Amino acid sequence: MFGMPGRRLMFCSVLAVWPLQAMSQTAPGQPAPNPESTATIAAPAVLNYLARQSASQRLATSYIGKNVYDPDGQKIGDVSDIVLDAANGGATAIVIGVGGFLGIGQKDVAVPMGAFRVENREGRQHLVLGASREDLRSAPPFVRADPKS
Repeated sequence: MFGMPGRRLMFCSVLAVWPLQAMSQTAPGQPAPNPESTATIAAPAVLNYLARQSASQRLATSYIGKNVYDPDGQKIGDVSDIVLDAANGGATAIVIGVGGFLGIGQKDVAVPMGAFRVENREGRQHLVLGASREDLRSAPPFVRADPKS
């Protein structure tokens, strides 16, 4: 059967390729791999790790859940989220929950980071915004691109 060199070569080629074809096929019910999604991310040559928080840096946890006050010291809402810009890595806005009771009927309003200032009042840090509760209630609601994110 394999007396001719050409047939022997062809048979060996089929045996060599056949297992590779079987491995490259997806299991039943599994989506076929997308070649664009299998791109690898090259590791940076040097990572500049942040070893310590500086005095001018704030953590998101120091804002989320905190009350927001108007310039007169009246509570106008609380921080429900922070919007991060994936392109430059910076925080672009603070999302304030306005109105409602225990989260029911609350409206979220996103205000640019630069509109806030942090003040020390009675030994505590307060987020102060130059707006009233009515200003925030009449502001357009913040709409998330993906409610899960």
